[in-house]
Amino acid sequence: MNKRITVIELIIIVFALSVSALFLSPHLFTPKQELQEATVRAHVGIAVSSISSVFALRTKDSLNEIANVVSNTLNKTINNPVDKNAKAYTVNSAAKGSVSFVVDDSSNSIIINGYAGDTRTPVISQIIPRK
Repeated sequence: MNKRITVIELIIIVFALSVSALFLSPHLFTPKQELQEATVRAHVGIAVSSISSVFALRTKDSLNEIANVVSNTLNKTINNPVDKNAKAYTVNSAAKGSVSFVVDDSSNSIIINGYAGDTRTPVISQIIPRK
């Protein structure tokens, strides 16, 4: 018996490899910095939702208490995408890859800043007022 790959089998293999390449290419060719920034933006979205929810539930807690509760809770399950040794969420401090909660008592709000590779300029910033 002579076993050879037929033309149809070869076409199927090429097709399967092409489809696989389409799914893998965004991850292979997207620069690392862009992936980190996208992750930080997603983390800021999670923080905004969490802070808003805790504002509704803990009406008598101070802004610092709320920021600390949310930061500690989110750090249990979410990792920093840039620096694996740093926390993903911080209060009143910035680290590469972190989301920082800055308490602003004068406006009765929490400012959420997301930092990717640079801690001087946030990738994204949101202000969540307490109503």
